[in-house]
Amino acid sequence: MSNTDTESDTKRRQVSKRAYLDKAGEECDKIEQASGARYTLLGDGGKSFDMQFGEPGKFAVMCAIFGFHTKVGNVANTVLNDKDNPGTPAEAADAIEEFISTAQSGTWAERTGGVGIVIDKDALAGAVIEVAKAAGKATDSDYARIRQRMEEDKAYVKTVRQVPEVATEYAKRVGKATKTLADIL
Repeated sequence: MSNTDTESDTKRRQVSKRAYLDKAGEECDKIEQASGARYTLLGDGGKSFDMQFGEPGKFAVMCAIFGFHTKVGNVANTVLNDKDNPGTPAEAADAIEEFISTAQSGTWAERTGGVGIVIDKDALAGAVIEVAKAAGKATDSDYARIRQRMEEDKAYVKTVRQVPEVATEYAKRVGKATKTLADIL
């Protein structure tokens, strides 16, 4: 048998670009010159994600840049290459935003399969109600409505998780308490 693969059969489709950034957010050539990173998800609905980490040439900064590129790429690839339900670049971008938001709130969420980060929607709805009750904007009877909306509207889940008070309450409910100002002073 002869190998009949053509170049297009064996060539992988590029789904992202990774760049090193200087302090001004401009691309630079070497990781040693970089203070940050950019991960650009290509395709319809894709977008760029920039992050700054510190002083160029520092070991920890170079590790952070490498880690950012790797982890964000893994999040995107998990969505795009799901064997049962491959996602779109827009869905991968949403998953990246979700991961970054969750990590910035103090929780390193690992995927357990499927598209997107696993969210305990029962705990999240409970957190929304708790915070809204404290503000005088909801009662326990609003839980079912909030919970149902989470099933019907992915964007709502993402929006809810970006409210700092809700993110803190959610973290407590799932056993990942965030740090307070008292913890760092």
